[in-house]
Amino acid sequence: VALAAAGAATVAAGLIGVLGDWGIPGARIRRYDAGIKGGGILMMVEARSDEDVRQLAKQWKATGGRDLYRG
Repeated sequence: VALAAAGAATVAAGLIGVLGDWGIPGARIRRYDAGIKGGGILMMVEARSDEDVRQLAKQWKATGGRDLYRG
């Protein structure tokens, strides 16, 4: 269990670094980091169109998703 937790922490730390490289604002990254450490997930989607963005946002919010960010 300890090895799995250490591996997950390493992956999360690497992901947080990548988000900064992608231009995600620092305050948002800190919220994502806290959410991941609290057992949450981070899901990223590349939409094909503005209509897809609208539909994804609607479905995300309807199912309790938070922190929708459109870069």
